[in-house]
Amino acid sequence: MFRAGELDYTSNVPSALFSTLRETYGAQFSVYPLLSVYFLAFDMREPPFDDIRVREAATRAVDRDDFVDVVLGTGQPGAWGLVPPGVDGYESFAYARRDEPRAAQLARARELYAQAGYSDERPLRFELLYNTSDNHKKNAVAVQAMLRENIGADVSLINQEWKVMLENRKSPESWDLLRLGWTGDYNDANTFLETFRSGHPQNTSGYADPQFDALLDRANLEPDPQTRANLLAEAEETLMLAYPVLPLYFYVSKHLISDRVEGYQPNIMDRTYSKHLRLAQPSQASLTQ
Repeated sequence: MFRAGELDYTSNVPSALFSTLRETYGAQFSVYPLLSVYFLAFDMREPPFDDIRVREAATRAVDRDDFVDVVLGTGQPGAWGLVPPGVDGYESFAYARRDEPRAAQLARARELYAQAGYSDERPLRFELLYNTSDNHKKNAVAVQAMLRENIGADVSLINQEWKVMLENRKSPESWDLLRLGWTGDYNDANTFLETFRSGHPQNTSGYADPQFDALLDRANLEPDPQTRANLLAEAEETLMLAYPVLPLYFYVSKHLISDRVEGYQPNIMDRTYSKHLRLAQPSQASLTQ
């Protein structure tokens, strides 16, 4: 319908057509950071992921560049932290190893794996639970392959319907590694970090750190925007260095927008109101022809 001129704006586009649409429509294909992250949550309360060495080894073993380029191919950037880029007045955390050679990252992953007591003869075995979806299955298979190839882990994939998985995630004994994600309710880092506060109902990993909680408390009471942002950044670093989650990628908004649409402004919340949009008036030359 867009190709035929029957639509001027699409709310989304098929991920499988990302490259084709970008090449075909150029500036009419809008791709913009979105306040949303896709990650895997570790169960930190029970073996094997109660050991930080195992969590870090698994996190290092997944190649985000290959994942987003080969598996996704949809313009969504790899995630090296929890809070997506583009949040107002905030610099998101990213693991320093992002810029390290891949060989060095894998060497450290294998070193941690061995320190935790695992080897080819005694591989790490666990289950990765995801909700039923072709995209989630594709992502899970990719993670399974990377963990097997890069550190020798033996990962079993389990899929459940969304409502069943949501219920089972409340019981740590029902899963080891869980497919999750989070979309911010408002343009602020706190909407992501607050979900990892001790005892928070969305804190699936069971992460609990008084230092992290105290940083959030201080940020909530801090009137100076820059000081508050610094406290939240320190909280995010504290969180990510404990490895409660394995971040995979950040979402982006994707729209086809006709070049005759005026007033469109992309934003991290992907909230666009029709009252701000208008169609360009045809030129006088067009009217007289």
